[in-house]
Amino acid sequence: MHNHTIEQLKSKKQAIVKFVMDKSSGKKIGKVDLAPDLFERDVNYILDYLIQSAEFNSPLLFADFTAWLTDLLVNLKIEPDHVRLSYDFIREGIENHIDHTGILEEYFELSREAFNLPPILDMETMLAPENDLQGKYIRHLVNGDRHLARNLIMDAFHSGKKIKDIYMNVFAPAQRMIGYLWQTNKISVAQEHYATAVTQLIMSELYPHIFHDTQFNGLKMAGVAIGSELHELAIRMVTDFFEMDGWDSYFYGANMPVQSIMKTLDQGKFDLLALSVTMMVHLNEMKKIITEIRRQERFKTVKILVGGNPLNVDPNLWKTLGADGTAKNADLAINVANTWFNIS
Repeated sequence: MHNHTIEQLKSKKQAIVKFVMDKSSGKKIGKVDLAPDLFERDVNYILDYLIQSAEFNSPLLFADFTAWLTDLLVNLKIEPDHVRLSYDFIREGIENHIDHTGILEEYFELSREAFNLPPILDMETMLAPENDLQGKYIRHLVNGDRHLARNLIMDAFHSGKKIKDIYMNVFAPAQRMIGYLWQTNKISVAQEHYATAVTQLIMSELYPHIFHDTQFNGLKMAGVAIGSELHELAIRMVTDFFEMDGWDSYFYGANMPVQSIMKTLDQGKFDLLALSVTMMVHLNEMKKIITEIRRQERFKTVKILVGGNPLNVDPNLWKTLGADGTAKNADLAINVANTWFNIS
């Protein structure tokens, strides 16, 4: 993406927003007449995400955001055609206010698929069967049954279920489904936060069992989440997987400033830094951290592995960020790292 186009998008953003508001008011699009402030906020969000996607030269990121936003708005009773028309007005506003709009064509064309949504399902249809471990666990979380959720997992573990299996086949898909249930207005944000907290508590109870029969390989890794503490669960799972695979692993949570990360790398003499990002808005912070680490000669041997939803959406994004590689899940992260360090 040309930097000139991105800078024009930034400088002309409010003019484009006004254009979209005026066009939408005439067509009564997206309840703009009933809630103009909310409509204007959403148009600003769309342009902000378009700008950030363009900064990372990734139409895939913008298409993923569009799918998420369309799903959310449809579940708030906004017609999909209204969302599509809003995008058409944004596209028209951009054409009226900036040069070289053809550069953005791929971004909008790829996003159009998001407007063809499948029918909205009820929650029971979305979930795994009730007699399935994952299905039972999610239902306990949604119902606020912390003790039942905990007993279900611990009983499965003591009956021979491996911790890796619980992480990969219960916790990880459960968290994705909980997030989707919130997105589709099936549960509240309080229920989403509660579900995450319960999973963290159960992981803490399982943690001492990770060390049984582990043969350490002499390598050290640090795991850090970029962004808020509510999005640190994935990197915690990854860090635990490294521990189970013989690495001396350290989980540092979220919101660590770059200077603190570098101080940690200095003190710990780490071989690998794993960074996780859940939301696209935190990609610039991830890139800033990686860029600063790369500037330091003393960290030239530290491998940087990145992961999270934006990296899953655009598998080539790790190159733009300046990392050494990416992995879609904890299991694959182990494979990538072990290949780097010649561990069979």
